[in-house]
Amino acid sequence: MPNAFTITAINDATESENRMHSDDVAARYGFKGALVSGVNVFGYMTQPLVSQFGAQWLSNTGFDVRFLLPAYEGDQVSVNSASAITPEHKDLPDRIETRAFNQA
Repeated sequence: MPNAFTITAINDATESENRMHSDDVAARYGFKGALVSGVNVFGYMTQPLVSQFGAQWLSNTGFDVRFLLPAYEGDQVSVNSASAITPEHKDLPDRIETRAFNQA
């Protein structure tokens, strides 16, 4: 199963049309700073899976994601994956639970 790892979050969307990725707008909504984009966090979450299953995994699978807390520039984001759960019916896909946590 893929190994856990930690990465420093980068907010590369500060110039995005979605201003939640800028400090001033995010602060108006009660956040302590600009939010790292969900696309970035999702990318962090796929890294151990691609490492384990190859790049083909990206085009041959589905992924359900829920973001419960924000990630900020400079956060240490830890990613881990649980063992695959193989369904009883052979036509159903295996399931792997992958989680990302920041230090907040």
